Amino acid sequence: MVTTTLPLSDVLVALPARIDTIAAEERAASLAKRSIKKESKLFALDLAIRCMDLTTLEGADTPGKVHSLCLKAMHPVPHDTGIPAVAAVCVYPSMVSHAKECLKGSNVRVASVGAFLLE
Repeated sequence: MVTTTLPLSDVLVALPARIDTIAAEERAASLAKRSIKKESKLFALDLAIRCMDLTTLEGADTPGKVHSLCLKAMHPVPHDTGIPAVAAVCVYPSMVSHAKECLKGSNVRVASVGAFLLE
């Protein structure tokens, strides 16, 4: 991953003129030195997983493949109960009933596509 850092003065060009540039630069510098606490990192990772969906949109999907995906959605890391379930499983309309049956009793939702064009 490549990160590009712009000077604060370049960013502030589009902002109103009543910005205290020196104070803004000092604040940015102080925030850049802070480390994120372990609890905050874990919370962010937990939230990211809970916002994901797992998708299978192959023309050759089978009930077995959808079942495996649903199990993974409910337990992303099978032997680690601290990892939350994902938000949803996305399947073709023909597989919605299979996914709903597999996910019954869980908080994982079923999503589907109305049309998916392959070029």
